[in-house]
Amino acid sequence: MATLGADLSPNEAREHYFNKKSSEEKEVASKKFLINKLNYVNFQEKIISCNFVDRQNNSKVSVKIKPEPCIGNYLVGLWPKDRDMGDIIDRCGFKQLVVPDGTRNIIVEPDIRYINNNGFCLSLPDTCTLTPSGSYKLNHWSLIDMQIDQGDIKVPAALIDFTEHSIVLAVDMADAEQFKTIDIEKVVRITFLKDGEELFEGRYSIVRYVSGTLYMSVIMKSESNSVPVRVSKRNRNRRYNLTPTPEVSFKHPFNARLSNLKIVDISSSGFSVEAVTGNPQLITGMIIDDLELNFAGLLKLKCQVKVVHQTIIKTSGEDTLLKFGFAIMDISLDDHMVLLELLNQVDNKNLKICARVNPDELWDFFFESGFIYQKKYRMFLENKKGIRRTYGKLYMEKATISRHFTCHEQDQLIGHMSTLWFSKDAWLIHHHAALKGWSVKAGLEVLNLLAQFIINVEWLEKYHMRYLFCYFQPENLFPNYFFSGFTDKLNDPQKSSIDIFAYSYFKKPLHSIGETPVGWTLEKAEQADLDSLQYFYSNVSNGLLIKALGIETIEVKPSLVESTYQKAGLTKEMSLWSLKLKGQLKAVFVLNLSDFGLNMSDLTNCISIIVVDSTDVDKELVDLMLTRLSVYFEQKKFPVLYYPVAFADEKGIEYQKQYKMWALNLEASDDYIDFLEEINKMSMEKNR
Repeated sequence: MATLGADLSPNEAREHYFNKKSSEEKEVASKKFLINKLNYVNFQEKIISCNFVDRQNNSKVSVKIKPEPCIGNYLVGLWPKDRDMGDIIDRCGFKQLVVPDGTRNIIVEPDIRYINNNGFCLSLPDTCTLTPSGSYKLNHWSLIDMQIDQGDIKVPAALIDFTEHSIVLAVDMADAEQFKTIDIEKVVRITFLKDGEELFEGRYSIVRYVSGTLYMSVIMKSESNSVPVRVSKRNRNRRYNLTPTPEVSFKHPFNARLSNLKIVDISSSGFSVEAVTGNPQLITGMIIDDLELNFAGLLKLKCQVKVVHQTIIKTSGEDTLLKFGFAIMDISLDDHMVLLELLNQVDNKNLKICARVNPDELWDFFFESGFIYQKKYRMFLENKKGIRRTYGKLYMEKATISRHFTCHEQDQLIGHMSTLWFSKDAWLIHHHAALKGWSVKAGLEVLNLLAQFIINVEWLEKYHMRYLFCYFQPENLFPNYFFSGFTDKLNDPQKSSIDIFAYSYFKKPLHSIGETPVGWTLEKAEQADLDSLQYFYSNVSNGLLIKALGIETIEVKPSLVESTYQKAGLTKEMSLWSLKLKGQLKAVFVLNLSDFGLNMSDLTNCISIIVVDSTDVDKELVDLMLTRLSVYFEQKKFPVLYYPVAFADEKGIEYQKQYKMWALNLEASDDYIDFLEEINKMSMEKNR
């Protein structure tokens, strides 16, 4: 390899690099341009450099000054009061004036009118020269440290310069031997660091390196113009070209320089922009914190993004127009919901996500659609005020634990579906209803809207949405077709499963409870109990019930779900109880507590009993255990769900109805959305 043949420090290596680069990239600018820049520097009270050269030994001396206003064709400069300029003026010649201009320097060859110990006056030339600013890189890129990794080989380095496609590093010669053990035919991983913290990393190949006595300069080329950040799916969220055009503004992670760019297209998970090469300098893989999405100044959203791809749009002369794709890596749930609402309205103004709903219209809809029928309404009578308060928080305050989807026709609410964050990784679908005459159309519309919502949010970890599930009665044709039908077609219970519960009400007894029979205990569940439960369930169904209900592991209290509900001014708690005979697990009681009416069938305010061994377990024993747990409920009666249904039948436990529980693993979201798409196509063909 070639050698620089000099003892270069990192700064000198940078100067060497940029001096060479400057000689290749000079650009000429006019006097008018120069005057405007000098006045800008004066206005901002910034500094320029006066470079002198010693007449005897050619050494350089640089003096920083604040220029005076440039009114005519002359520039006046005053020396710093603490600087004795007599000796410098006597032994040195005034070589050039350097005016910083961002990533460039303006080089001015001085035509001196006079110079003395107080200052100088020079005539401005008709043209000046623009060159890349090595000092700009030195001041900013030098803050970026690097680490080169290949297998077990790790080599520290410093950033000299970079473009959208390549980087130049300085490696201390003390690490040269370690560097030379790298196989240059193979890719290396480069980690970008600032103040010891990792900014991002990328894959690069080594083009060449130049060795000096103290430092080695290494040129590397990016291996790819794209960086995948998410699992690829067939169904992707739609991108929109909006008018007026939104903008992004951000500070470059290397130098905090502010950039503003127009958005070409945008989705709920990312966007793309176009920019000329080097303005700003972006690298595929670069992570930008605190980027702002600006919609005509009326709406501003903050997020963290990652540059995931770049493509060349066109090349014109020396300028190349690039298109950069950004993936949103993190955003607040509130801001993301606002973005979703905005984009959703571009497609269909009759379908809305989390729109504010007039409370009177909402309740009128629930009654008119028959969703709140006579028997269900009896359960509401005890706590009408509390239920109205709960729904005010869900629909008017936009709590992050709930999302609702509505279909409208001429401003009338005709279809509705909502979801609740139920457990650590699962959301409950409920309150699916439509007005008579619109049931199929509106019901399908809000279901499609939910499917699009899944595409738009499942990538965002803050949603904790890995599973969706719902309860419905087997005789209900719509969910049987859209949920059971899909499960039967897919035939994979680890992706979509159906389990059946017996549903009844338990009334709190007026008299005191009896003694627990000898050998029986009801105690807080331990992890070993849940492991036994999982083993039982995998042999009976092998579906998603355990995961959806969030009963795989014992959670630290309060759980994230519980604390999030508390912040929203609502209640959602879960506790697990094990029924045992002489230490052997017989059943697990899943006790869910919530604000009354959070779910209108009170499936968030109930006890689910999963019996793993029915031997010696009878109705009287179950009622005794339910009586003990009933102290946690404020109401006089509450729902109880029995699983499996065969247990309730075998033990003579009366129940009012059965509920199917459908659960979907969102790893199979593509399959479900394709299933809905087939139905949509058939529906469109039928209506032609």
